[in-house]
Amino acid sequence: MEDWIEQCRIWCKQAKFLAEEIEWHPRDNRVRCHRGSSALLDASRTSIPGLTFEGEAERRGFGLYQKYAVMHRQGTQVHRVLMLEVYPHFKRSHVDLEKEIYGPHIHIGDERKPGQSHAVRQVLCNLDPSLLAGWIERFRRHATIRDIPGRSLAQPFIDDLFA
Repeated sequence: MEDWIEQCRIWCKQAKFLAEEIEWHPRDNRVRCHRGSSALLDASRTSIPGLTFEGEAERRGFGLYQKYAVMHRQGTQVHRVLMLEVYPHFKRSHVDLEKEIYGPHIHIGDERKPGQSHAVRQVLCNLDPSLLAGWIERFRRHATIRDIPGRSLAQPFIDDLFA
């Protein structure tokens, strides 16, 4: 098998579709947090073994937190393929031995895999971190997730009074 980060890049470039319409549900232990997930399909609408979309949005004390990810499950192990985390620009959002990031950032790969299997960088753009639709669209472009009739990667809280 190729290096993990290279495999992640291959999956990210591949056109993907949701296996089902995303339904955002409140988490049992955090009422202000909503989660959604779906298996992912390839261009021929066949399941891509182990690949899933997972999303989360939560209103926290500092503002809106958003996380959108493509994950790979194999047996009991789950590894990150691509993840976009959105925080306000003033909030420290990532720390490792090499860098400290404030605001939105993106991961490719997973540091738990051996070797050079992970990269993270700050997302530099003028998109407001409190906007849901813009960040979903940005994630869709990076992950190459496309819509088909009846299955779109819609934002959480779309029917919420404060959306």
